[in-house]
Amino acid sequence: MNKSKYQNDEKLLEQLAGGDDRVWKAFYENVRDVFCGHFMKYAGIDPPKALELLHEAMVIFHRKAVSGNLQPPLQSLLSTYLIGIGKNLCRRKGFKLADEGEDSLKNLADDWITEHEQVEENAAIVKNLLGKIGEPCKSLLTMFYLKGFSMEAIANNMGMPSPGAAKKKKFDCLKAIRQMLG
Repeated sequence: MNKSKYQNDEKLLEQLAGGDDRVWKAFYENVRDVFCGHFMKYAGIDPPKALELLHEAMVIFHRKAVSGNLQPPLQSLLSTYLIGIGKNLCRRKGFKLADEGEDSLKNLADDWITEHEQVEENAAIVKNLLGKIGEPCKSLLTMFYLKGFSMEAIANNMGMPSPGAAKKKKFDCLKAIRQMLG
């Protein structure tokens, strides 16, 4: 059986199609700078217009992901697909796209590699910190940030008296992590 080159993005697409706001927010934050930078450089548009273009592209992308029109196997990264939507929007709006030859594709690839290396580096730091901080902070922060649990669900799972108590404990855990970071 042939494995897709874009398995991580296919898993992400599945999560996005589920409509989870946290996943959408993380995806948006992950692509925002590269998307806007791309169109500021190659379409010569200013930052507010690039952000507006991103929002329009995200609406179209959201519609395609949630409706099931975009499905595996993927032919590109989701971020590349989103930039393609942006290019089509630019053409419809009459923006001229600069020549995107081999150098521009290399620059885009370099940007993505740098960004993903930073994400991996940050993930290693977080994993290390979670290992050092111990329980119950490790469980609480994992439930909140990685699994998307509400404070009420965390309080119930951890036997805390209220969501407020879970929120206070989360604050204390984050404070301890900040102290570890120096």
